Amino acid sequence: VNLQNWYFAGDKNLIHAYSSKSGFFRSIVGGSYFPVNMGIAICHLQLAAEHLGWKTKIMFEEERDKNPPKDREYVASLEIEKTPAKNSD
Repeated sequence: VNLQNWYFAGDKNLIHAYSSKSGFFRSIVGGSYFPVNMGIAICHLQLAAEHLGWKTKIMFEEERDKNPPKDREYVASLEIEKTPAKNSD
């Protein structure tokens, strides 16, 4: 099930990942896969940033959980330190 339930917000050094809120539809159609889908999406972001030579760190920020965007649940954040790209010599 690929419902693409993610939503991202943030700035140039921090990306916050949110999932669709639990509900009737979510429980019927792939609800148990939502955390897996979110984990895959966050890991793809992390791999892309690290491929560019940037340092990353996955974090869980408690304050983000208290005020998520409408109809969303906070999952995790990806901190990105944009260091120079690796030399491919």
